[in-house]
Amino acid sequence: MLVRPLLGCSKNEIQAFALTQKIGFREDKTNAALSFLRNRCRHELLPLLVKHYQPALSKTTLRLMEVLEAESEAVAQVAGAWLKNRQPAFDQLPIAVQRRSLQLQLFGLKLKADFETIEHLRLRAGVPLTLRPGLTVQRDAEGGVQINTVAKPQFDVSRLDLKLDGKRGMAQFGSIRIHWKIERCRISKTWEKPAEGESFDAGKVGSTIALRHWRPGDRFQPIGMRQTVKLQDLFSNQKIPQARRHQLVIATVESGELFWVEGLRISEQFKLDKTTVRRLIWGWQSA
Repeated sequence: MLVRPLLGCSKNEIQAFALTQKIGFREDKTNAALSFLRNRCRHELLPLLVKHYQPALSKTTLRLMEVLEAESEAVAQVAGAWLKNRQPAFDQLPIAVQRRSLQLQLFGLKLKADFETIEHLRLRAGVPLTLRPGLTVQRDAEGGVQINTVAKPQFDVSRLDLKLDGKRGMAQFGSIRIHWKIERCRISKTWEKPAEGESFDAGKVGSTIALRHWRPGDRFQPIGMRQTVKLQDLFSNQKIPQARRHQLVIATVESGELFWVEGLRISEQFKLDKTTVRRLIWGWQSA
């Protein structure tokens, strides 16, 4: 519960009361600091609005707050009554009552009830919304809010070691099929990307590689970046769902460094450059 008993009193009224009651009054110096948004509104925006648009701004603002408070209480009462008998149907309720009924249910579940969450639930019955890893919330057709806990995907420790001997080869790892070939190439300032797949410097990659899945602590340096970053952060930036992250295939060199991650850019450390003698052409497809 939020209690603000002096919200309807002006600063001048409070100062006058303090003087008549002989109560000491001190101005907080931070009230004048324009680094705070509320102070910029108080010292710059509000005087501008009063001067050029509405001389009685304080009075009308307080009046509007009273109106909104009374209407909010009425909507809350209607929403509370609806939650007890669920009549009429949720879709027949006024939008304000729909929102408040969802808000009250989220509060009851001790969940955050911001506008985006409420609107998702209001407009998308049966569509889960992920609040945090392992926790989703959704609304049923009757207007009830439900939470679901989802078991976090376990890290897949499967691994396939490969020898890149010969000029070409193929391997199956889970649901993905890898095909590769190695060819000699001339020094070039520019390299054409293969029609399907990627190209790497075969000398830097080496003859022994491994295919596996994402593991905790994996780091990767996409082409164009100056240093490695956590693979988990790259997945988050790309908005890759948690379950999908555990399905993606990655390839590492013998020392353990990642040179390829399914769906991401190639590695900066293993790209083709003017010293490249042999090129590894790397392709893949899902089964």
